[in-house]
Amino acid sequence: MATAFSRHRMSIYEFICENALKGFKFALSKQWQGIIALVGGAQLRVSAHLKGSTLLVEVAGEFDMTLTEEFRTTVDSYLDTGMAKFLLIDLSKVTFIDSSGLGAILGRYKKIQGLKGKIVLVGPHSQVKRILNVSGINTIIGIYEDKKSALNHLG
Repeated sequence: MATAFSRHRMSIYEFICENALKGFKFALSKQWQGIIALVGGAQLRVSAHLKGSTLLVEVAGEFDMTLTEEFRTTVDSYLDTGMAKFLLIDLSKVTFIDSSGLGAILGRYKKIQGLKGKIVLVGPHSQVKRILNVSGINTIIGIYEDKKSALNHLG
C-alpha cells in the first residue's frame, strides 16, 4: 500500500527521525491516518495531522510572538514535504492574536498559494475574529464557524 510518505520518497521513520531532531514529539493517530506532531512540551499549543492532502492544525492559547515560531515550524514541516495542498487552521482555542500571529498565518497563505492550494480558518472567538476582520485577512482567507463547512470549501 502506497502512503503519502512513500510517494514522496520519505518513510514514516525518516520523517519522525528528521523532525524529532528539531524538537517535535510524535504520536500515531488512532485511525492510522497520519502522524500527529506535538509542539510545546507538556502544554500542547500547536498540533497538526495530515488527512489526505489536507493539513489540519489546531492552535491554542495566545497566538503571539511566543507561539508563532512553533506554529511556523509545525506547519512548514508538513508543507515542505509536498504532502499537504490544503491547510485548515483551527483557531477555536485561541484567546488572543497579535500582528505576529497574523503574519504567521499570512506566511502560510503565501506558501499554500505557491502550492496552488487553499487555506481556511475555523472557529475564531469574537475578539479574534474582529482582529482578523480589521486586518483584512478575511478578504483573502475564508473564515468558517466549524470544520465541516471549512472542509466542504476545501473540496
